[in-house]
Amino acid sequence: MDREGAEGRLDPDSGREWLDHLEAAEEFLGAANIRGCFGCRCHHIESVRKNARKEGFVQIVLKAWSSDPHYSGGCDYAVVEVGEVFLKLALRRISVLCEQKVLDSSLSETYYWDFSAQYFSPWLNRASKSGAALEACFKLEESIEALEIDTREAVIAEADFGLPESQIGAVECSQMIVRDGGIAFNALIKHSDTYVTTAEISKQMIESALSSATD
Repeated sequence: MDREGAEGRLDPDSGREWLDHLEAAEEFLGAANIRGCFGCRCHHIESVRKNARKEGFVQIVLKAWSSDPHYSGGCDYAVVEVGEVFLKLALRRISVLCEQKVLDSSLSETYYWDFSAQYFSPWLNRASKSGAALEACFKLEESIEALEIDTREAVIAEADFGLPESQIGAVECSQMIVRDGGIAFNALIKHSDTYVTTAEISKQMIESALSSATD
């Protein structure tokens, strides 16, 4: 898959130029061991923090949508575990975008390689599970319902929100989308032409999460 083809799939209705910018790996949770793919740096995050949030970090759970209404690849939702460094970086990028839009009114949003979002689904491979693994799927589904993600779309989760590693969907070429009102994430479902995009984390929610992370 060439670079031009991948960019077209990630944003098929737009003529916007994609910004090929990758911040230092330490700025991003889960961004280590990045490998190349058609010239971009892509990575499927193999692990996820399943326990309660670490001190100084918060978890934001997001609704996600697939470009193919019949296939989500186990990426119906996403969780982003963020700390002070990441949240300040997001706010700085929003500020930079707003400054750039003053100079160029045709600028809409900017894209950065970013591997923070963990895409998942409580229904991924459920039919093949039994026992404790199946119970974990039901518990995850209950957590999603309690958070009302399908209607609220973006929620700061409670400390006991946990994600079984078996429910993570495989993605590649993950990105952060920066808009003047907040940030969102997208990625290609691995080995497919289908992309998923999350709900937006508003600037106000980022500021609230930053307050929680630094308390």
